[in-house]
Parts: sequence; C-alpha cells; structure tokens
Amino acid sequence: MFVFGHATKVVQLGPAGTRFCPVCERDRTFHRVLRYKYWHVWFVFSDVTRKQYFEVCDVCQRAWEVNAAAVEKELGGVAPNPSAGQFGALVGCGVVLLFFLVICIIQTFLRPLQ
Repeated sequence: MFVFGHATKVVQLGPAGTRFCPVCERDRTFHRVLRYKYWHVWFVFSDVTRKQYFEVCDVCQRAWEVNAAAVEKELGGVAPNPSAGQFGALVGCGVVLLFFLVICIIQTFLRPLQ
C-alpha cells in the first residue's frame, strides 16, 4: 500500500532587522521565515515543490513575501531545507533501483545452470 501526500512546513530563520510596518504604522522588528511545500511517499521520500520567504512583523504578525534569491544570497547560497526535503526524491529513486538490482542478482544465482 502506497501512501502519497503533500504537506507544508515553516522554518524560522531568525531576525530580519527593524523597519516600518504599514499595518502597525510604526518601526517594528521583523523576523524571517521559510515556508516550503513538498510531496511525499510514506513521509520518507519527499521533494520540495515550492519555497517562499517571508518577513513577519513581531507585533502584528503580518507577513510580506521577500525575494528568494536575495535571502538565499544573504544566507550564503544554502537553502535551509532539511536533507530529506532536498534529496528525498533522489534517495527514493536510489532505493527503488537498489531493490531491482538485488532482485536481478538473486534471480541470477537461483537460475539453474544450463
């Protein structure tokens, strides 16, 4: 039985500095978050399908989307996705390939000599 699905996770990235909040109408501190959506099989094999970075006002909790390329450049070019989210599809393909390879090897040794 296969269990496919999709989910969304939010990762806190830390403070983003102080700037004017149009909702509060004052200078407020903001923090950054990453929201990513992914599909999965058994929650083991997964692949990220969408990433969005937001700056969130610490007082009113209103969020504004920011440019992903600028945030990733500021973070050193490394997206803070968990390793399962980054390489889950590749690992899943590797496991399936390994399974078929083991089946082929077993069949080769169990085949009677002709």
